[in-house]
Amino acid sequence: MKKKYFKKYLCLGLAVITAFCLAGCKNSNLLDLSEDDRDLYAEYAANLLLKHDKNYIDRMRYVEPVEETTTEQTSREPVTEKPVNPGNPEGSTGTQVSDTKSMNEIFGISGLDIQPNGYEVTNAYPSNGSELGMSMQAIKGYKLLIYKFNVVNTAGQDVTLNMMEPAASYRGIINDSVKVNVQVTALLNAFNTYNGIIPAGSTQELVLISQINENDAKNISSVKLNITYNDRQGTVVIN
Repeated sequence: MKKKYFKKYLCLGLAVITAFCLAGCKNSNLLDLSEDDRDLYAEYAANLLLKHDKNYIDRMRYVEPVEETTTEQTSREPVTEKPVNPGNPEGSTGTQVSDTKSMNEIFGISGLDIQPNGYEVTNAYPSNGSELGMSMQAIKGYKLLIYKFNVVNTAGQDVTLNMMEPAASYRGIINDSVKVNVQVTALLNAFNTYNGIIPAGSTQELVLISQINENDAKNISSVKLNITYNDRQGTVVIN
């Protein structure tokens, strides 16, 4: 709308408000209005006159739209998982990690040095005499596999060895493929149930025993023992 028309209508509106204000009606509250309120009434009166003008924007009802701000979404690079080579786990230098440990690493018994001392395949243990307690006999079709250990006292004083508290778990491995259980026996020198004193400066031979198939007993190339003790685990090479 042209500026001259706006001024015309605005003056007309002010005139209407002035007429109301000067009417002097006792019951009218217009004279009690503040200056700001009177300005609002004047603007309202002008709006009444101008609202039919198609070029006019009603300031009493129109709210200026706020331009919507769009935040650009941060682009993310797709995460590509690094393939893991089963033969070379992440962090590996290419050298195969072995779980082979010594008896001392697994048991960590102060004052004692525990060393594997080979194995023996037999029908009965002990083969001569009964000073080691009850004799073990292999059942038909089987042989006894005897795992031998030398326990050396290196402390310079007697050391008590109790292998029952806490008890370890053992499993024999023949030729890296055949796994056999280790038996609990009544032998006095059984490593897994031994509870006694190793005198200062002495060496005590202790054993573990498994029963193995005769066919497996004929073709033994390696004997190992998997041991779990407390939170430690490892494979000990017997021969």
